[in-house]
Amino acid sequence: MAIVINSLSFTGTTWLNLVLGTASNAAVIGPPDRLFRLVQSAHGSTDGDEPWCRVCGRACERWAQFASNVDPNENLYLQVARRFKCSHLVMNNPSPGPSLEQLDAPEIDRRDVFVVRDGRGSVASFIKYHPDATFDEACEGFLVPGAESLLQRSQGRDLYRFEDLLNRPKTTLPEIAERLGLVLPDDAHEYWKHDLHPIAGNAGAIAMRRIHCGQTPTGKHADDWFARYRRITEGSGSEHPEEPWHDWSDKQAQKFERIA
Repeated sequence: MAIVINSLSFTGTTWLNLVLGTASNAAVIGPPDRLFRLVQSAHGSTDGDEPWCRVCGRACERWAQFASNVDPNENLYLQVARRFKCSHLVMNNPSPGPSLEQLDAPEIDRRDVFVVRDGRGSVASFIKYHPDATFDEACEGFLVPGAESLLQRSQGRDLYRFEDLLNRPKTTLPEIAERLGLVLPDDAHEYWKHDLHPIAGNAGAIAMRRIHCGQTPTGKHADDWFARYRRITEGSGSEHPEEPWHDWSDKQAQKFERIA
């Protein structure tokens, strides 16, 4: 089964990929477009220019074995399932092209899941990772077009709120797992403790696993990631949605209400 998470960016999508990927019968991919690009660009060997696994890097034996045996002319999802010995693949937002087309293989049972988040959180995260963007660009150029598209595609489908999943993981996660035929461990929400090998996804969520493995993430957000890791591991092991919009000006808050 291919579990396809549909969402806007900055909606906790990578977090849900990793949580569902802790299931004993699943493997996490993340956005699958990168898988297809790596195969087609022949970056498959462990001494290539670009490592496959976002956690282990070139030391990842799983993806190294896959890369050395992959057949670019065969359905990549079926090959991943065989190599990782799993019945479920977890991914999100495949783009039009091979990563979307290969989901139509008769051997693949595709299940779509739609995830939404308070739009203020998505806008705030967009601005955080795109500091040169204006507030208007975040709302009108990022949020609104994506939200309209997601609304049209989600009619009559399984729909989950990121805030519910994050705040009440022990009640909401078993529900979504049962619908998808997954067997989640009791501590699935503490995904960083599990053997995960995403090929793509949000760097912040993946950094929790990397830090847990003793790695040292770098970049301008590294301090934030370390602080986040300490916060979730020294407390109850749970995360809570950030609400940075409390720092917005009255003008920004009013503009968001008008636009969104």
